[in-house]
Amino acid sequence: MNRILVALGLLLALLGGAGCGLIDTRPKSTHAEFVQAASALAGVDSVIATGSSEFQLTLDTGAQEAELADTSQALFDLVNGHRYPDGAPTLSVESGVFTGEIGVIRRGAGPGVPQPGPLALEHLPFLHALPAVEEGTLGDGSGASVRLQEGTDMRTWTSDAAAAPRELRLSAHRPMTDDEIRVLPPDDREAAETTDGAAEPDQHSAEPEPPDVSIDLDLSRPDLPADLVRLHDTVESVSATLIDADLSSIDTAPDTALAVPADSDIPAVLAAFEAEYGPDRLDDVRVASAEGLSVGGGEGDVDAFFEARGLLEATGAEVRSMDLRRDSLTARMPDGDTLRDVSAAVSGSDWPLSADTRLSVEHTSHPDDSPYFTAGSWPAHADLLAALWDAGFDSVRMSAGNQLSDFDLRLYRTETQDLTSADSRAALIDVLRKVGWGGRAQISLATGDHLIFWSTADGAAEEPYMALHGADREPTGWAADFLAEWDATAG
Repeated sequence: MNRILVALGLLLALLGGAGCGLIDTRPKSTHAEFVQAASALAGVDSVIATGSSEFQLTLDTGAQEAELADTSQALFDLVNGHRYPDGAPTLSVESGVFTGEIGVIRRGAGPGVPQPGPLALEHLPFLHALPAVEEGTLGDGSGASVRLQEGTDMRTWTSDAAAAPRELRLSAHRPMTDDEIRVLPPDDREAAETTDGAAEPDQHSAEPEPPDVSIDLDLSRPDLPADLVRLHDTVESVSATLIDADLSSIDTAPDTALAVPADSDIPAVLAAFEAEYGPDRLDDVRVASAEGLSVGGGEGDVDAFFEARGLLEATGAEVRSMDLRRDSLTARMPDGDTLRDVSAAVSGSDWPLSADTRLSVEHTSHPDDSPYFTAGSWPAHADLLAALWDAGFDSVRMSAGNQLSDFDLRLYRTETQDLTSADSRAALIDVLRKVGWGGRAQISLATGDHLIFWSTADGAAEEPYMALHGADREPTGWAADFLAEWDATAG
């Protein structure tokens, strides 16, 4: 409570200095006086200048909790509780392999802007005693992060750390082992693996760091040791690999990311978590396989989702992800014909999921675009998107509209269609007019200054403007030519 009151007083003083009607009552000081005062604090070995207003403070690794708690507050007060003619000092703190930086309160920041607090220095004796720590970072308040040695047994390590309750949120990371990397999805695995026999990297390239296994802990929770046992037992019961877990919340629902060798292993993992935690506690369980499928847990029927996946993959599409809580799937496909077949599958009588299930589709050439509609809505839009893909307009974002449109269509420049040339404009208008659609569409050509307009399938352009920030809103050049050509084809 005392820390909160001190920080509040400092904040009020700073707000006064920012012209908020209060007088800045902080005493004046200099950087030399700051160094002298900081050097005299308990547990401080040295304070040295590393720049004009930058300082490095080194703590004695044998300092005790009580004196470090006082020093933590005193350092925060020295940085933020004085008026320095050259600005508040930037103070980095080092203790063994642990580092941190004293935060500076932002002058004039609004009430919703988070402000820093003192570093968690009092936890250093505990942190120094933890095994296998290669480096650590102290946060303000009650937070710290540690990077552990490769191969550290995370179950044993976190269980030992949780055996001593304290007001500390601790995030532990270590590099993945080769076995763990092998069960990552292909894209993540490819980014993580190094190629045997590759040429030596030049001096400007760094060998990629392996991804981390991470577990976040709130050591103040009395039920944390039991929750760790529960989580690790559940993971090990299905031979899954724990990639990430967050046990820093008071909510006992598992928040975890796991990996398994095969897509077919995923249902068993979700079933194990459902049996242990309950069917309504799986919203934050995520399972991915080395074969490429990622599934988010929830109360949805996992068997029905896998049946839907089978129907989609029979068309030649590849289902990349499923989310039972959000009732959604994502499928990747190479061309418009596959999209038409997918649309027929999701609207057919064999579709095992709701018509309200959201289906996102990815073209293999531009997978980040991900047009999406509900399964029941795709038959009204698939022909138009498929025709655009087939005509070389394969970078498209498309989704349900809002109060101004029935759907939104956003096209980007591609290798074969630049949207601005006469041939490209003619090809686009030809597709849009021939295929047609129902209702009013918002159409965006995301190139140059970004033309936006609204239209029906056979109507003229409505309310056209150039949307890029700083651009003249009046369409000119290629955009004016496109609008003239569009209106000339209106029925």
